[in-house]
Amino acid sequence: MKTGIFQGCFPQDMQLDQCMDLARRIGFDAIELSLECPKEVWEDPAVAGNEDVMNIGRSAGLGDPRPGALTIEYTDGDLESVAQSARKSGTKILGLASLAMFAYPLTSETKRVSDKGMEVAEKLIKAGAFFGAESVLIMPGMVTSDTPYDVAWERSKDALKSLLKKAKQYGVKLAVENVWNKFLLSPLEMTEYIDSFNSDYARVYFDVGNVAIYGYPEQWIRILGHRISNVHLKDFSREVGNICGFTHLLAGDVDWPRVMSALKQIGYDGYVTLEVPPYRHLSEKGLEDSISTIRRLIEMR
Repeated sequence: MKTGIFQGCFPQDMQLDQCMDLARRIGFDAIELSLECPKEVWEDPAVAGNEDVMNIGRSAGLGDPRPGALTIEYTDGDLESVAQSARKSGTKILGLASLAMFAYPLTSETKRVSDKGMEVAEKLIKAGAFFGAESVLIMPGMVTSDTPYDVAWERSKDALKSLLKKAKQYGVKLAVENVWNKFLLSPLEMTEYIDSFNSDYARVYFDVGNVAIYGYPEQWIRILGHRISNVHLKDFSREVGNICGFTHLLAGDVDWPRVMSALKQIGYDGYVTLEVPPYRHLSEKGLEDSISTIRRLIEMR
């Protein structure tokens, strides 16, 4: 297995090139970038009026984009600047994600919103290809009071079918993550969803902590099997039981021995990517603790 770290694991005021340097120095094999949202995104009435979306946004922080980070409005020059920083630090870019896909769900009943979601997804694909990433993280949509589950299912599949054409053109896989979107809530359903596309470019980005509130991560891993192309690592406290329950590795209720055994069982040997908030103080110490824990988990297999 290879170790990755998500851009959001670093203090929000840390320059992106410093994040890359630190990731490399501490020992992570690669970094996962984020296309960050300008502050205006969260002031958009179509976004601010969706409390589910805003709760997710608040949990991640709604501040200004990180200095030097790519945003959803990036230019080709911005891509080259980040690539230069990566080459200088010797850091590999394993993929990209964007909180903007929560702000602009592909399944929204408002066409302006869903169109913007498609635009963000296409920019993820383009950036992924530029950096030589194998995949990018895709949020497949969201069930809300205005978007029923069955409607979200059809809209999401239509959107992914369109995006898969772009993904194949650029040679970048779409890794659909199990996120807190009230959608694709079981491994059997996720399997049916992914298999319906009959495409090598449709894969799963499995987040261990995200299913801990309503399921068992090791069962998801075994059932999803070869469909998993990426793995996010974070823990979750069921006692807290809400979005504040996400926590650092070994500090929650995830059964890590079973999770690692399941990954071994399906032959997974890709990236295991840390996705936890930075320590409030001594953030570098937090990252050192995390890489040490991940290495122990890998040995546990």
